[in-house]
Amino acid sequence: RPQPTLTWLINNKQIDDHTILKNDGKVIVSRISIGGAERSWLNTSIRCQATNTPLLSPHERTARVEMHLRPTSVMITNKPGQMSADSEITIICVTHGSRPAAQVTWFRENRRYTKGKHSEFTNETTTVSKLTMLPQPEDDGAMIRCRADNPVLRVALEDAFRMSVVYRPVLTMSLGSTLNPNDIKEGDDVYFECNIKANPKEHRISWYHNDIQVSQNMSSGVFISTKSLVLQRVTKRDGGLYTCRAANQMGESSSQAVYLRVQYAPVCAQPSPLLIGARLDEQLRVRCTVNADPADVTFYWQFNNSGESFQVSPARYVSTGGTSSELRYRAASERDYGALLCRATNAVGRQKRPCVFQIVPAARPSPPRNCTAKRVIIHNEALLSVKCAAGYDGGLNQHFTLDILGENGRTLANTTANFIDLIVWFNISWSAVDSLEEDEDLAVTARNSKGASDPVLLRDLVFRDAEKRAG
Repeated sequence: RPQPTLTWLINNKQIDDHTILKNDGKVIVSRISIGGAERSWLNTSIRCQATNTPLLSPHERTARVEMHLRPTSVMITNKPGQMSADSEITIICVTHGSRPAAQVTWFRENRRYTKGKHSEFTNETTTVSKLTMLPQPEDDGAMIRCRADNPVLRVALEDAFRMSVVYRPVLTMSLGSTLNPNDIKEGDDVYFECNIKANPKEHRISWYHNDIQVSQNMSSGVFISTKSLVLQRVTKRDGGLYTCRAANQMGESSSQAVYLRVQYAPVCAQPSPLLIGARLDEQLRVRCTVNADPADVTFYWQFNNSGESFQVSPARYVSTGGTSSELRYRAASERDYGALLCRATNAVGRQKRPCVFQIVPAARPSPPRNCTAKRVIIHNEALLSVKCAAGYDGGLNQHFTLDILGENGRTLANTTANFIDLIVWFNISWSAVDSLEEDEDLAVTARNSKGASDPVLLRDLVFRDAEKRAG
């Protein structure tokens, strides 16, 4: 007592406009109404004082204004211009004004972007978000958005930019859509398509078959257009891996490889005709091998000589592994020398040219051919290196000797021909050449059980090479 007086102060400024809701002599209730609240009201101090004498300090209660505020701005502060694929960039998004602090989310087009590295700094009303990313070719033209959300008010602001990514060409190659890759045969027409995405635009396109560039050749049925390759009347040689390549200012790229399977009728896998020497009553096993696709083949054998021709009974030959057949044959008389013909068929067709095995009486071998001789250094040692091509073996296994011919003749080396290319190699110490007498010569000779071939003399070749080196 006496009854107190109530006073309202906002930021220490007295407010006279208030309403007494209750005053019963014991309790006084007062209310103030504040309209048009603004952001500036945040953290405003509102005090209610009660006093009944100037001799004492008033009693008071203070309230601080808290507000939920929507973000006032959001900005990607370093919108990049042109970006390079696979080169790391960092994008910064800053938002102000939200209370509570805004939640920042990154979007690519309309989907949340979760790749890359995200970091964030927040104070009362500012949030800074950093996104570190590796742009990819597929990002070119995509919209990147930064969205700032007030989690309480459910309101948001956005900023965005459209990505411009430069990258090497990205290529996808395919066999023509109208073709069945498992039903292409010799004689069919084939085409490939190359789909290219590039920024900047590609300026050179090329095609490759087994890593060898394909050039347009209309007479051979090879046609190249902007993004397609046409092969007319394909053969088995056209089978293999195909790629397309393209280049722009960023570099060159290659597509994935597309395998072209060209099915074809059987063809001989070994040289034909092949001479086979045989003694009378000698039991032969003649093996015929073909290449074919599909490899499921059926064989037929035929015998021809000057007087007769007949099909060989299937009982006399067996398949030895899909694309090979072995015939058991014996020349019982002179009339049994002649040509054995082997043919095969598969789903594509019948073999056009048979594999021919000419059965002839066994004989001594023919001389080696195309011999060369030269001085070489291997592991700091001087050697004579001799190379020859094997001749006809007389129908028997043959071997080769490098001999010194003369009064004291002797063999320096003995070898056989390489089975793959029928090449004969000798390497002997050069000292053997230096020790040759005037009346001696070097020679290569082929030998089998029937005898020896005429020798191939090397002395002139050896010393001609030595004179060249000395000169």
